Amino acid sequence: FLADLTDYLNSSDYTVEFIRDSLRQGLTLCREVGEVFKGSEVARLEATILALSAEMQDLDARIAAVDRLLTVNWNAAFEKVRSQNASRGRERFNAKAQYLAAEMRQGLGNWYGAEDCLQALVDKYWNTSLAAGALALEQETQARLHGFLENSSGGAEPVASVMMDLNTVNFSLGQISQAALSKLDAKDDPEAYLTAINAEAIPVRKSLGDWLLFRKIAKVRRRLFGDGALAPIAPALKLKRLPELSRDVFLRMIDDAIRNKIPSLPAKYSERLLQDYVECFRQELLEALRRQRQHLVRERADRQIPYNVNTQIMKVLESLYADSQAVATALKPMALPDADESAWPSAPAVAAVEVPGAELGSELGSELGSELGAELGSELGSELGEADQGLEESTPV
Repeated sequence: FLADLTDYLNSSDYTVEFIRDSLRQGLTLCREVGEVFKGSEVARLEATILALSAEMQDLDARIAAVDRLLTVNWNAAFEKVRSQNASRGRERFNAKAQYLAAEMRQGLGNWYGAEDCLQALVDKYWNTSLAAGALALEQETQARLHGFLENSSGGAEPVASVMMDLNTVNFSLGQISQAALSKLDAKDDPEAYLTAINAEAIPVRKSLGDWLLFRKIAKVRRRLFGDGALAPIAPALKLKRLPELSRDVFLRMIDDAIRNKIPSLPAKYSERLLQDYVECFRQELLEALRRQRQHLVRERADRQIPYNVNTQIMKVLESLYADSQAVATALKPMALPDADESAWPSAPAVAAVEVPGAELGSELGSELGSELGAELGSELGSELGEADQGLEESTPV
């Protein structure tokens, strides 16, 4: 039997079966690699890569939008508000100027009817009206600007492309305006609205005594108005010494005071408030955009690392799959039963080995790993075991 086994192992039949079995094992391994590549784990890996790629593309688009927003001329976005504020302001300023002029004229009439000094005309009748008017204009200006600026865009009206970028980064201009609205609480300077009287410019009628004593007009004024224009003047004396010519001068003083202060002062105040708001809005906006850009860059970096790792793993798997398919394609013709055996190498010579029967059968059964090897190993083990037992019985001690 050992001779037959040795002949079989040295034959080309054994070599063919051994090579074919090895090729089939290799083909099976290649198919298993393909199944792994097409499995759920690889599908999840691919889905993760696609999700990370989509997120990074979205972050890239948002970062680019922030970069564009950082270059926008935000001052120009408030041109419409500036125009509307100036137009509405002029209407209110002109109306207020007419009202104050009428009130100051009324004050002049009241002064003529009261025993007040010349300085009282300024302090009590004119500047009181001007200070109250300045405060009213300040409050109107603040209310008007709040109406223009307290909205979802903070008063800014950027072009459509800028609005698209704001929507891309989900950025709210209304939140930025909340920090800048405090600039509208700044107060105007009421002292700038006050006026004064130049007593030397007021015509004064001389009395008979002034003519007889040849008093100069400057001395006549000083005697009438007193030092510092603080001397009380009776209503009758005012009518006598400050005639219509003097009243006309007072009226021109009223017109000059209104024209020199309104609308220029409240207009400047309104422009200053709006410009301070716009500048604060711009600074807050740019700072918020820079912070958001840093946040977006960090988010993208957090995704780039796992994306690179997963992509590299996928490339290795794809390469392994491609190699396994190429090997499978090469092995398949040789592993099939009807494959051409002429291309296979000849079997190497195997020398006869004398091994105890039971051990040889076990080794053959394990090594061959096929039905033929298992069957041969079992039968050889049994027969060789019996042969060994017979040898022992026939051998003398």
